[in-house]
Amino acid sequence: MNQVDKSMKITLILTTIICLLPILMGVFYYKELPNQLAIHFNDAGKADNYMNKPLVIFGLPIFLAVLNLFTQFRLVTDPQKANYPKVLLNLFRWLVPVISVGCMTYIIFFALGKDFHIGNIGSIVLGILLIFIGNYLPKCHFNYTMGIKLPWTLNNEDNWNKTHRLAGFIYVVGGVIILLSVFWPTVYITLGVIATIVFIPMMYSFVLYRRGI
Repeated sequence: MNQVDKSMKITLILTTIICLLPILMGVFYYKELPNQLAIHFNDAGKADNYMNKPLVIFGLPIFLAVLNLFTQFRLVTDPQKANYPKVLLNLFRWLVPVISVGCMTYIIFFALGKDFHIGNIGSIVLGILLIFIGNYLPKCHFNYTMGIKLPWTLNNEDNWNKTHRLAGFIYVVGGVIILLSVFWPTVYITLGVIATIVFIPMMYSFVLYRRGI
């Protein structure tokens, strides 16, 4: 086994273990937790959807561990994986484990009465993530797993490069807007930014395709 394969195997094992770690927290607090745990929160940070305790404590981390295995498999089997920016590769390798720990910690603490506003936390994390990804999208060269995978970007490498340069700028601007929305909390700003960062690169890529790029 070469050094790269060994590193990938270690990362796979570590990320999967981290995805499952919240089960230990859930077991530790199991008797103190109510039978129904909140799993979704509205714009005001109030719980509006619940799930049975065993499904949350055991089911969600297991589901995220399986999702992590699928993500790792996609990343290492892409024929164009040499084109990944190293920073984005590491981000996507560790994204699911961080989501597992972060979401499960919040769900358990919320159920224990340690409440804090999930909306602001979500906006800050999403804004920083968009700015971070936006800075590296232009460096994400043609591949089949990471980036903006549209019929037109996958059909032409120039289309891919131009679309990702524009998308990088839009992601950064969108991230800044979402960060600022913490001072004027409303779900419509986040939804508007998400719609924009999806729609504009898609239409731009299509226009390039119609122009023969």
